[in-house]
Amino acid sequence: MSAICPDRLLYPPAAGFALLAAMFLLVILGLLVSVVLNLSSTAQQSATLDLQGSRAYQAARAGVEFAAYQALNANQCSSASNLSLGGLMADFTINLACTSSSHNVGGNTVTVYQLTATACRLTSGSTCGTSQRALNYVERQLSASVLRCVDAGGGSC
Repeated sequence: MSAICPDRLLYPPAAGFALLAAMFLLVILGLLVSVVLNLSSTAQQSATLDLQGSRAYQAARAGVEFAAYQALNANQCSSASNLSLGGLMADFTINLACTSSSHNVGGNTVTVYQLTATACRLTSGSTCGTSQRALNYVERQLSASVLRCVDAGGGSC
């Protein structure tokens, strides 16, 4: 007669355990790949927005310099105007604002110009603002004060 081993009946062999472990590892690796791809995409988008932010800053700076030139050399101060740039900066819109006040200081006329340039990444002719914002919207604003002094004879002081 054959002997029956009692341990075999109580504890069957662990069939299929390797398959379960392999499926668990595949799921974990799939999640890991998904997280890495998401982080890579976020880093790329962040770098792009950083570059666009730097370009917007330079566009706003160009707008302030243009407005200062107009105020100091041409004595023009427009309350609101737009400026379009060419070349690599063509996708930025610059909104310029200027206010001026004149003062008499020791017989000289001093005109103070408050300049504000807002540069944003929009189509040409659009106005920067909260209603225009999209996922890749970038905006920078710079302000500057310049003054022009004219003596009684009409020359610079």
